[in-house]
Amino acid sequence: MNQKYKNYFDGDSWIARLSEENTQVIIDNVTFAPESRNHWHIHHGVQQILVCVGGSGWYQEWRKQAITM
Repeated sequence: MNQKYKNYFDGDSWIARLSEENTQVIIDNVTFAPESRNHWHIHHGVQQILVCVGGSGWYQEWRKQAITM
């Protein structure tokens, strides 16, 4: 885990940047070990797309019910 993001996660997780640093669209691949999670947070002024490609997890928007991915 990049030290920059370590305070946002519990358990083991890995972030790999897939896009170039100086682009308008940032693409990261985040991999979580079983039982790992990230803390509630907000992305101000940007959109986020989540794609679950293996396993399962939960996603929740502000003031909405959590859904399974």
